[in-house]
Amino acid sequence: MESARQSPSLLLGVDGGGTKTSAWITPAANPLRSLHALSSHQQAPDLALNLPVGRGIGGPGNPRSIGFDAACENIETAVADALERYQSQTGLNASKDQLHAACIGLAGAGRMEEQEIIAKRLRDRGLVGLLKVTDDIEPIRWAAQWETALEKPSPFAGDLAPNSRTPMPWVTLIAGTGSIARCEFQDDAGLEQIVRAGGWGYLLGDEGSGYAIGLAALQEACKEVDAGVSPSPLTVSILRRLGFDSVSQIVGWIYQTPVPRKAIADLAPLVIQSRSDNAAAECIVHRAVVGWSAMVTQVAKRTGVADSYRLAVAGGIPNHFPKLIDELAGLLKQSHTAPKSVHLVKNPVIGCLALAHRLVGNP
Repeated sequence: MESARQSPSLLLGVDGGGTKTSAWITPAANPLRSLHALSSHQQAPDLALNLPVGRGIGGPGNPRSIGFDAACENIETAVADALERYQSQTGLNASKDQLHAACIGLAGAGRMEEQEIIAKRLRDRGLVGLLKVTDDIEPIRWAAQWETALEKPSPFAGDLAPNSRTPMPWVTLIAGTGSIARCEFQDDAGLEQIVRAGGWGYLLGDEGSGYAIGLAALQEACKEVDAGVSPSPLTVSILRRLGFDSVSQIVGWIYQTPVPRKAIADLAPLVIQSRSDNAAAECIVHRAVVGWSAMVTQVAKRTGVADSYRLAVAGGIPNHFPKLIDELAGLLKQSHTAPKSVHLVKNPVIGCLALAHRLVGNP
């Protein structure tokens, strides 16, 4: 039997959030060209982009929520899955040794100490190439640029382009299990500066996140019991989804669930879907979008770019409910901080690939 050929050096991008970890692998040599040339080799019809890369999935990747050991285990699972799929698709041998550069973007890894711990543990697990560990929001602007090059324009696509030399800065927003806004800009001395809003985690913040939406709905259900009123349609829907007969059963479920943050965030789609015929759901969802607007506005005003910036939005909530971006745009207009363009990022992991590409000296 003929043995498989050796794969050329590879790039690895990993995006780890509160609910899952995605790992994508592509050839290191001109990945954008490779992605275009092999786009007909579709692996997963449910993904927005038909890219010729190995795409792996693992469990949650937020070390702050599930611990460093569990996060690294899930990252390793996703990377192994991606390597196996890349090898299956291309017929080339692929291993960790061939990962020339990797960028790992993780929710809950915004501090240098956290990034260093993750980097050391991944190296101990065999990731020996160039390695960058960052938070989950830095890759978003790069994902927006690369997606614009790889996809046909969407209703939210603006004038984004790979390696754009325009001085117009970016504000990026994530609204998934957690939430955060960020802007990179150059100060008067030409130094790169970063301003953030949100990202304080589910105990201190995460306004407008899936967790915040789900938690607010559960709190409304508890208040109904305290007030002695009949369950609202939203509460009835939640109980039906969870398979419970009464709100009191929620207590045991919450405190006995190993990762309650994810379980609570998973209720957010149900709340959003209920808003059209439920006043409580409408209030909760509107409050979430107001939270997004506040974070973006704070970042835009603090950096002095409120009248000239591009907005890249990522996260499960805006991707599943893109009409919420229209509401966000309306609120930003009211606060005189409307962006020049908006791009909905479908695959943040592409931004991690872009940053891995930059690790080897590319612009």
